[in-house]
Amino acid sequence: MNILALGINLWQDNAELADYESKRGHAVRTLGATGEPCVDYHFAPDETSAQVIERISREWPVDLLLCGCPELYPPPLEVEHCPVRTVAVVSDWNLYKPQLEQNLARFDVAVSD
Repeated sequence: MNILALGINLWQDNAELADYESKRGHAVRTLGATGEPCVDYHFAPDETSAQVIERISREWPVDLLLCGCPELYPPPLEVEHCPVRTVAVVSDWNLYKPQLEQNLARFDVAVSD
């Protein structure tokens, strides 16, 4: 499975991802807004999720869009119409409830602690 991950970038250098390579054939690449450092792909503020996935899939087929902290790192526009499965990972839901209450319904799956 090819996972495109958007959100908090917990590593400063993508080379460190090699330490976490999947033995099951899963691959992770990162997505960020235009100008964001240390990501594999970028998206413009006016791009829809479908446009982003279509553009990236020309060179790397995306199976899943994983959005970490969507309340702080908004996904591309129209994520509810994304052509691949979408997952939102939420940590501080109690702090951002107003932002999350309606927005989480836009994702296929929402995961929280």
